[in-house]
Amino acid sequence: MMNVSLIARSIYCNLITEDHVKRYTGDIRWFYKQEVSSQLYKNWMQAQEVVNSDIKFCPELRETLQECLSLHGTEIYLQLALFEDIASILSQLCYTQEGDNFLIHSTYDHWTFSLNILKECSEGNRPLPHFEDTLNHLYHGNQAEMITERVNAQIILSSLYETMHDVCMNQSSRLWSTLQILRACRLLDYNYVGPNPILSLYDEDTGQGELLMLHRIPVYSSPGSIEGFIQELPEYHRLSSLEINKPVASRKAVLDFWKANKLLLPRYASLVIFVGALCPSSATVERLFSMLALMKESKGSALADYKRSSVMLRYNERTKVGRRQRDDM
Repeated sequence: MMNVSLIARSIYCNLITEDHVKRYTGDIRWFYKQEVSSQLYKNWMQAQEVVNSDIKFCPELRETLQECLSLHGTEIYLQLALFEDIASILSQLCYTQEGDNFLIHSTYDHWTFSLNILKECSEGNRPLPHFEDTLNHLYHGNQAEMITERVNAQIILSSLYETMHDVCMNQSSRLWSTLQILRACRLLDYNYVGPNPILSLYDEDTGQGELLMLHRIPVYSSPGSIEGFIQELPEYHRLSSLEINKPVASRKAVLDFWKANKLLLPRYASLVIFVGALCPSSATVERLFSMLALMKESKGSALADYKRSSVMLRYNERTKVGRRQRDDM
């Protein structure tokens, strides 16, 4: 497989700067790669038409883009469809992690859920409707071609999942450390603590449990710093169990639960204040999009090199102008 995502983004990043293309892209937020790739996928025919027919479009790259579309257009289109199926689900997880609400207690579950989605896709256990629609559109029911493309898609998805899983399990990686902190933050949600036995939250013999992950939060990294949490855990578990046994409609929101019980659980309440002020953001989930961009091999890197060179030349030229202006002062 080739790195068609670089080519696709190069095409679309140029398209969105053209006034005549904006009429069909609409008012788009350009915060996620998924949104850019989604618009390119949905407007693929128009994008090809612009690149092939509009002599004013991106003249310095037009010939290169035309060659890429001619040789790899089908491959680019299929990979955009595959990306659309996976990333359209994962982007919703990104959105749930935006804003100023109390979110950090649920971030670990969002991350593991997104990783499981990728696993299901890699095993063929989750439908890929955009990919299948695109296959039918391109191959008109030619089963031999469609089976080949499905096998290629499974290879890509399996490789991506294995890479992400290995990174998550690598204890020397920054991502692994981040996930352990986020796992510890699940202790702040009574909905998680109540249904689980205390031994699963803290097991000193096996070294397992969310409570033992607290030492990865810098302020609680010193020896003996989690003793107070251990002492309060039985009472916290009791109060959490009482709350989750109420009808769903009458249960307290997580922050309301802590407001009501801050005097009974002072250590945990202080943790809520310290950690709850941190906005988890969507960075961990977006790393999946970065991995999805690694669609192997380096064809198309000439485009990326061309772009970098162009930017560096412009930067150097501006630097020279700035120096001349300072020298003239």
